[in-house]
Amino acid sequence: MNNSDYFENEEKTINLTKIWHIFLYRKKIIFFCFLLSLFLCSIFTIICPKIYLSEVKILINKNNSTYLSDINPFALSETKSDGLLKFSSKDNLNNEIEIIKSPIVLDNVIRENGIKYEKGSKVGKYLYVKDFLKKDFSIENLKDTNILKISYKSKDPTLSYNVIRSILTNYRTIYENINIIKASNDKNFLMKSYSKAKDAVENKITKLKQFKSRTITASDTALNNMNILLRLQDRRINKDASSISQLSVENKKLEAELDQELENLKNLKSKYEWSRQIESMSKGATNLIILEEPAISDISHYSEPKPLFNIFIALIFSTILSYFVILYKEKTDKKLSYIALNEDFELINTKKDLHEIKNKIILSNIDNLGIISLVNKEFTDNFSELIKQDSGYKMKVEVTSENSSLNEYLNVINSSDNLVFIGHIGVSDRKIYNGLKSSAKKLDKKIIGEFVCKNNAYFKPE
Repeated sequence: MNNSDYFENEEKTINLTKIWHIFLYRKKIIFFCFLLSLFLCSIFTIICPKIYLSEVKILINKNNSTYLSDINPFALSETKSDGLLKFSSKDNLNNEIEIIKSPIVLDNVIRENGIKYEKGSKVGKYLYVKDFLKKDFSIENLKDTNILKISYKSKDPTLSYNVIRSILTNYRTIYENINIIKASNDKNFLMKSYSKAKDAVENKITKLKQFKSRTITASDTALNNMNILLRLQDRRINKDASSISQLSVENKKLEAELDQELENLKNLKSKYEWSRQIESMSKGATNLIILEEPAISDISHYSEPKPLFNIFIALIFSTILSYFVILYKEKTDKKLSYIALNEDFELINTKKDLHEIKNKIILSNIDNLGIISLVNKEFTDNFSELIKQDSGYKMKVEVTSENSSLNEYLNVINSSDNLVFIGHIGVSDRKIYNGLKSSAKKLDKKIIGEFVCKNNAYFKPE
């Protein structure tokens, strides 16, 4: 491999190294953006009204529910117009949520706590339930459980607590009323069905008695006639015997129907007895178990604004702000910045860096070298002298510095096949630096390295 390709084939650490140097160089901007964001975060936290949250966790215990659909094996979930019973399974927990969110609960809560509109055309009026549900109130079913979490937030910690307590009280009351009404309706329906079944049994018994009475009379008459005409009319005998057999079948059919009605009556009686018990249980019964009691928040324990969350947002905001400010500064800075350099630039911070760069140039085995420097003349001359000494003065080196004229720069570019550019971050003129690089590329000159001083570096030859 030709040593002149040393710089080209060296692995490039673009991006991360360059970005790191940009951040280091612009650290004051980053620090300023961070302080600004932290200051705004603090002001926001101080001036924003404090919001206090009160919440309760309740278990809807279906095993102790007084809903017939949950506890009564003979429950009526829906009654058809034809008197038949239809059984179905519903999600009881969704029912509970809808009850709590309904006006029959929340209207009382709003009025008991004096929650009114504070602005707008409705100011002074009690809040509508739909508006109450929109903002400060929330209810959620914890995943894969029968637990509901109910919460309310306001600027007054006592109000938040009172609202939650009021919701629990009104929910219990409404729940008991719903249970009583439902149990009573089911009981009344079953009582009517039971009365109808009793009537049906009595009718069947009456019919069966009447049928048996007729059957006995008909049988006696048939037997007498059969004995009298036994020898005279064989066909008549067969016909009468067939009639007796048919009456026996009809008798068995009526008995089977009576047994069926009796079984139906027995079942309805059991259902009716269950419904009476459920109605009795519904009075004062509840399936509500409070797992976490609500409490009045201490004045310093507000839920909003959240300082840690605000700090996190401030950090994100400061990062984004820093990025755009740094990008803007890098692109608009009149002095040389890192964004104007190639990805494979090298930084001169110490004398060791200077010697490593010098060794790479010497190892490139070139005959002539043009140093396009926008750094002070003393530093550039010392750097040139190091290269000449270690190459045994075999390499022709032409030098420019920050005090050189544009013509001197162009002359060195024209007369040299290989060039190195030396700039000073934040000091050298960016426009001139980029213009000289552009001229070198147009003249098809080989730029074997870009070296930049970060500080006011000044190194004397040893």
